[in-house]
Amino acid sequence: MPNVETALTNDILEIESVLGIEAAQRSIINEIVFTLKSHGIEINVEHITLLADLMCFKGKVNGITRFGIKNFKSSPLMLASFEQTGEHLFDAAANNKCNTISGVSDAIIVGGKIPVGTGDVSIYYNDKQRN
Repeated sequence: MPNVETALTNDILEIESVLGIEAAQRSIINEIVFTLKSHGIEINVEHITLLADLMCFKGKVNGITRFGIKNFKSSPLMLASFEQTGEHLFDAAANNKCNTISGVSDAIIVGGKIPVGTGDVSIYYNDKQRN
């Protein structure tokens, strides 16, 4: 009989169904860290945590695949930047989908400023306070 105190699994969906989304998120982080370290790659765990947060923020595990990405409300250009570029662009054109160029991928594709850091600076002036 297996020892239930020391038994482990790396089945993320099983962990999610039995222990919940937070346990699944922690397992994603542990598995990625283990895989990278076994190949001699060191990375700040905060970067991996950000990826795990993205995969779990809707309350269920979404893979970072072309199928998982479709579950996010993504712009046509963001979808096209991931996989199946032609298919996503054709679908966007055929269905008259609009893209507001608000994401990082969108801005990079069209050569615009990315909406983070120095690319996301605005100056607001209240003329009424001056008088």
